Amino acid sequence: MNLPGSVNASNLGGSSWYVLKNSENRDMAIDFLKEIYANDIDFYQKILIEKGAFGTWLPAQNGYAYKAQNPFFGNQRVFLDFSEWLKKIPSVDFGLFTYKADAAIMGVMLDVYSGKLTIEEALKKAKEQFKNTIGY
Repeated sequence: MNLPGSVNASNLGGSSWYVLKNSENRDMAIDFLKEIYANDIDFYQKILIEKGAFGTWLPAQNGYAYKAQNPFFGNQRVFLDFSEWLKKIPSVDFGLFTYKADAAIMGVMLDVYSGKLTIEEALKKAKEQFKNTIGY
C-alpha cells in the first residue's frame, strides 16, 4: 500500500566536493571542479562505465553510458532507468539529525548480525546512543 502521492523512489546519500575558504590554491580548485563536474559530459560517461559512479548532472544523462545495456542485469539499461527514476524523487526534508540517527543504527547492526543483540536490544541501544549524540 502506498500513501497518497508517494512514489517508490528515494535518494539519500551521494558525494560532495568542498573547497575550503583558506585553501592555498582555492581559485584553481574551484576552476577544476567547475570544469570537470559542470562541463565535461564525457567525464560522466567514463566514470559511469568504468566505476559505476552514477552522476545526477542532467546534461550527462543523454550520453552513451546512460543508454548502454548492462549484461549483469540481463542487458537492461539500468542507468537510463536510474535517470528516469531520479525525475520521480520528491524533495524530502529528512531533518537535522538524519545522519546521526543513521550512525546510531549502523553502530548496532553488527551486533544484531552476529547474534550478540536482539533487534529490540539493538534498537534500545541505538536510541540511547542517538539521544546522547544530540544531547537529548
